[in-house]
Amino acid sequence: MDWTGLLRKVTDRRRSPRRKVPRLCALSWNGSVPIARVVNEINCEGASIETSEKWYPGTLLYLQLVLSNELPSLEVGAGGSVHFGVWSRVLRQMPGGMCVEFVFAGQNDRRHFRRFLKAAEQKQEHVHAKV
Repeated sequence: MDWTGLLRKVTDRRRSPRRKVPRLCALSWNGSVPIARVVNEINCEGASIETSEKWYPGTLLYLQLVLSNELPSLEVGAGGSVHFGVWSRVLRQMPGGMCVEFVFAGQNDRRHFRRFLKAAEQKQEHVHAKV
């Protein structure tokens, strides 16, 4: 019997596969100036975020997800920027970062978040097509 496949299913508890969205960042406020942190992988359920900060599992954070090439436009409130605010719960620390799961108030919020991810991916494809 192949135990490696069974073990992988037990240890990987993701509900859907994560994907990379280049230049996607997460901003959170810890009482200081918000700092953009790289989002390594994301799906509709959660994300892996690079950070040196240590958050306890179960901590609720409000994250502002934004494409890093649009960070300056957030300050001036430019229209058409791709960003989304979402509550998240810290699941675990990992070397160089943390994993969070998103907490939605209802299906409507979840639907808007899916649209945000799709728009962010399409915007990245459009940026790469120009270059």
